[in-house]
Amino acid sequence: MKKKLPRPAPPGINQSIITLIDNLENHLRQPVRSGGYVHRIRVDIKRLRAWIRLIRNEEDTVGLRAMDHDLRDIMKKLASRRDRQALMETLRWLEKKTEKDAKQTSLRAVRSHLRSEDARTDVDWEDIKTALTSVLAALKLHTRKFDSMHLVRDGLQRTYKRAAKSGEKAFSGKIDPVVVHEFRKWAKYLFYQISIIQAAYPEMYKETLDNLDDLGRRLGRYHDLVLVKERIGKLPTNKKYVEDAKRADLMIEARMHKLLRRSDRLYREIFSASSSKFVMDLP
Repeated sequence: MKKKLPRPAPPGINQSIITLIDNLENHLRQPVRSGGYVHRIRVDIKRLRAWIRLIRNEEDTVGLRAMDHDLRDIMKKLASRRDRQALMETLRWLEKKTEKDAKQTSLRAVRSHLRSEDARTDVDWEDIKTALTSVLAALKLHTRKFDSMHLVRDGLQRTYKRAAKSGEKAFSGKIDPVVVHEFRKWAKYLFYQISIIQAAYPEMYKETLDNLDDLGRRLGRYHDLVLVKERIGKLPTNKKYVEDAKRADLMIEARMHKLLRRSDRLYREIFSASSSKFVMDLP
């Protein structure tokens, strides 16, 4: 019997990643700005790490695992800047979610105190830009040569299975924020991988992508609430704002439970099929 040749990946998949890399390289040439500048880099790195997981096989002859580790290390260097921004934004979000003046006053008091305690961490932008530019060049070179729909299918199935298992662990029994974060990470990889595939097959996985987007926003907010809760827990107990901190903590707990209830329902809807069935319609 004649051996069946592997199906090549459509050009749109490769091109979407090359365009992403080109745009990120251009972004790195711009002056450093707060807020959106860091967020843009972090999101693009997450997309690239999802791409690496989509096309990486066990042999890894081109060093994709090393590229992923380099991208992970860059993300860690930007983490403190991102967490500081998330802290203030999440407290403002909570303030908008409550209509009671006393609760809003407590949230403003906590936010004001945390801002005054904020210890800014300098980021060595030259080091980050140099390291990231090097990884982008290597990844672009490999992406131009990539041509295997078989690896795309295997990678998507692998990510779906990993996300499903981590979600099952996250929503069974006592909630552990660390375990929830692990599920959030793999669900986000799946979201970005489907987005990449849609560059060539725009009609595929539309409902799944919408649900993953909703799930990602809810789990992202949950993660930020965990950060705020941890910071509030470190506030001195002998200060005048202790009652404000307790009131804020109760509001955070209520919001976290609400976010997790909806996230649990989304998880069961998204991951209701087996991993083999999930990729069945891929060419």
